[in-house]
Amino acid sequence: MSECEQDDARKAFLFVNSARTLSAVTLDREGRNLPHPGICRWNFRGEFPLGVQEVTPFGVDPEPILRGVAANGYFVWPVENLQPFGTSQ
Repeated sequence: MSECEQDDARKAFLFVNSARTLSAVTLDREGRNLPHPGICRWNFRGEFPLGVQEVTPFGVDPEPILRGVAANGYFVWPVENLQPFGTSQ
């Protein structure tokens, strides 16, 4: 693995809407670029490294997340696919 492949990860941020129906990942710590989820609001859940070689801490393949972030600035999916999220202190 080259040095460039090892350094492809970026800090990403996980959000869940207040109705707990949608999850979202964005590179914006405040989630300002997330689509408006109706009457719900986005709640910050944690941060993690996002990259091709990284395993997400909630069980979603990084490839569609990376494509969504590249195309829209965020990736949103149904919350039932969200696994427990752990953060390191």
